[in-house]
Amino acid sequence: RAQLTAAEARAAEAGKAFRPNVGVGGTYTLAGGGRSISFPVGDLLNPVYATLNRVTQTQSFPQIDNVQTNFLPNNFYDARLRVRQPILDPTLKLQRQLAEAGTSAAAAAIAVSEDELDYRVRQAYFQVMQAGEAVAILRDADTLVAEALRTTQSLIRNGAGLPLARERILAERAQIEAQAAGARAQVANAEALLAYLTGSAIGSQRSAENFDVDALSAIKQSFNQPTNQTSSRPELDQLRAAVRAKDVELAIEGKFRAPRLGVQVDGGSQAFGFGLQPYVLAGLSLDIPLYDGGRVKDRQARIRAERDATQARLEGARRGFGLQVTVALNDLTAAEATLAAYEPAIAAAQRTLHDAQILYRNGSSSYLELLDARTQVTRVRLEHNLARYNTWLRYVDYLSAVGE
Repeated sequence: RAQLTAAEARAAEAGKAFRPNVGVGGTYTLAGGGRSISFPVGDLLNPVYATLNRVTQTQSFPQIDNVQTNFLPNNFYDARLRVRQPILDPTLKLQRQLAEAGTSAAAAAIAVSEDELDYRVRQAYFQVMQAGEAVAILRDADTLVAEALRTTQSLIRNGAGLPLARERILAERAQIEAQAAGARAQVANAEALLAYLTGSAIGSQRSAENFDVDALSAIKQSFNQPTNQTSSRPELDQLRAAVRAKDVELAIEGKFRAPRLGVQVDGGSQAFGFGLQPYVLAGLSLDIPLYDGGRVKDRQARIRAERDATQARLEGARRGFGLQVTVALNDLTAAEATLAAYEPAIAAAQRTLHDAQILYRNGSSSYLELLDARTQVTRVRLEHNLARYNTWLRYVDYLSAVGE
């Protein structure tokens, strides 16, 4: 945003180039010696004055000395108010257009940064949700193992169970706790990343009830076709502004031989010994460049090459974003299909666990069958959790690809 403010200031400065410049200045000079000029005014006029005095019998015409004047003024001042006004300069308007292109590029750069931050925040949020759901699943698994442990201890007391089964269940419970500790660490890390990106603390109350595949499909269907959206990417706006800037630079160089016309008016006073001698001085200035040794031609060649390179980057980025949208949409579709496939698997695993629990309590099955059923439920639920939030992360990729 600071860069945008600077670009806007440059554009405002360029827009004021047509306004006059007004300033006050002055000089005061002390001098001694140097070149001088002698004028024998006394030798020329004194004989005439003497004759006139004799004729008139008066002293009305005194004798005068010869004059010697130095070229360097001594005890001389010049104070002035100067006004400069450009009248004709075809590059001033182009300079303003160049500054405006820089403003557009800076605004697009902000949009690029905001989009990147949005993308990372969304990713971090769903990583927090995914890790939190994994903790909840493992907590449920621990509850099931605790129930199996209670049942096993009851069977042992009644002589229908084996102490080995209890030890096996305790080992399984320790393994679940280790997995839960790792999941809690992932939650803490994901929350720390999210707090870093957003600059604020993350609340502990969160729910994933609204993040299901049906809601995702409904949201996705609200968007237009991605091929119509890639043109809104701020990266493309940034490159378009760069191309416009090169076009303007070429136009400025093309005005090399255009005449520049300006007017200058001075009003002030100048005199020896701080006397008052007002004056007004006005003038026109005309500048028509004719030859610069070929430097303009070389600059034009360089700018054209830079423009062509920027245009090529623009076309490549446009095609690349189109490909990115296609890949993101394909990945999202595949993730949705994978997520949907876990729904019947979870239901089947839960039915198997329910039956295994009943058989184990009745002593009709071994603890290995119960643990296998419990492990299957936990595994499927964890995989479903990964698939669920992987789908949302693919959705975040899709939003980023289409510039949303």
